[in-house]
Amino acid sequence: MLVNNISLSYDNLGGTYKRTFLKKVSNEKDEEYSFDYYKTNVFPQYNAGNKNTMGFWNGKITYTDPENPDKEIFKAGLLKRIFLPTRGYKEFFYESHKYSMIYKEENVVENVTENKYYGARLYKEVNNDGIHSYTKNYKYVDNSNKSTGILDQGVYYKPTPVVFMNPNGLITYTAAMTSSTANLSPNMYSSDLIHYTEVQEIDEKE
Repeated sequence: MLVNNISLSYDNLGGTYKRTFLKKVSNEKDEEYSFDYYKTNVFPQYNAGNKNTMGFWNGKITYTDPENPDKEIFKAGLLKRIFLPTRGYKEFFYESHKYSMIYKEENVVENVTENKYYGARLYKEVNNDGIHSYTKNYKYVDNSNKSTGILDQGVYYKPTPVVFMNPNGLITYTAAMTSSTANLSPNMYSSDLIHYTEVQEIDEKE
């Protein structure tokens, strides 16, 4: 038995190198959800590999382009707003990561000077029901206002001696790089390099 018929609408955004985004969800009851995204006017070439160490786009259109000076380019393509059938909406605000610790190999966490790490974390969510707005803020700090972020070094590299035989039959030693996955990430391909030991959730009513 058919309970509800859902229609999904998509749009191709991003200038020359477009990506497909979900723009609308509707049903037979005339209930409609629509979606808006950050910075969808231009995107990079397909498979260009133009990303920072967090896995976010670094602003280059092609691989040889200079780094984009826009430090908030990491927001490109992130969900900005959901418009609800009630005429309300949900809006999401992002900022860069910050960390004050670094996870080293052998389960060692080292305290460092607080630093910014470009990526995206949610710091505010606004919920509007068509009449009132409710704001939820997220603070990634402890009671002393120190960042609780830990930078995971991820796949770190070590020099490893490798033996080669040159054309004259002589053995040559060189240094190759091999990776280790002894870190906090779920796997060696994870781009989730920032972890937080404490996040405060603060509700406000406007």
